[in-house]
Order: sequence, then structure tokens, then C-alpha cells
Amino acid sequence: MKKQQCKKRVSITESCICFSNQHSQRISAAHIFLNEHFYCTFKDEDGVTYNSCSHYYHATKLKIMGDKEAAAKILAAKSGSQARSLAKELEKPYLKTEAGKRWEEMKVNVMKDAITLKFEQNPELTKQLLLTGDRILIEDHAEDSFW
Repeated sequence: MKKQQCKKRVSITESCICFSNQHSQRISAAHIFLNEHFYCTFKDEDGVTYNSCSHYYHATKLKIMGDKEAAAKILAAKSGSQARSLAKELEKPYLKTEAGKRWEEMKVNVMKDAITLKFEQNPELTKQLLLTGDRILIEDHAEDSFW
């Protein structure tokens, strides 16, 4: 079985599913729904509607950093990719502050919350997720070494 390296940490075999926001040689269009930028609406416990996990993640980040106005701009972004790009600019003043440090400690749990809400509120996506079986899911975005 031929293996490839994904982000130099994981060996990719046929038992893996790589996903990202774009179809590629390794990424099937059938698995784009797993990506954080994938458009699907869901609400948080306050009734706020998000259009993707990316919207949730980045808006929450800016709320935690104390900038509700910037968080609102993220929510208004037309796509998850646009939400991410916009957040990269809006978050700059906060990254080296206490709020930025707090965010670093919370970000994984915030993404877990986003993913949970996405699949709990979108049963058709949950069905697709279950069809992946016990294969290993790998977020394979070339520009993001963390996720």
C-alpha cells in the first residue's frame, strides 16, 4: 500500500479521507462537506446563525478578544474562506494580548463546538459523515499547518 505524507505527521493510506475546501488529486469532491468553510447553516445556544464552521470559529475568536463589531463583520462574510481572510486582518491587534493568549487555549474547543453544532443541526451531513465509516479523516489544507 502506497503512503503519502500529510503535513509531515500523518501517513496517508487508503484508510484515510483527506478533505479541504477544494477538490484535488487527494481530495474528493464528495468530502468537501467536512471542511470548515463548507456552507451549511446552524445556530448557537444564543440563536445566532452561522453559515459555516469558519464563521463560528472566527466570530467567536473576535468576541473572546472583545471586539463584537469585528465579530459581526465575520458573520456577514459571504463565505467561510472570506470569514477566515477577514479575521486574519481584524485579529492582528489582539494576537499578542492576554485575550490572544486566552484564545490560543480555547481554539480547539471552539472548533469542536462548531463541528458539533454543524452535524447536530444538519442531519443530511451527519449521514454523509457516518458513510465515511472508520476511515481516518485528515484536514489537508496546504496553508494551515495547525489543523
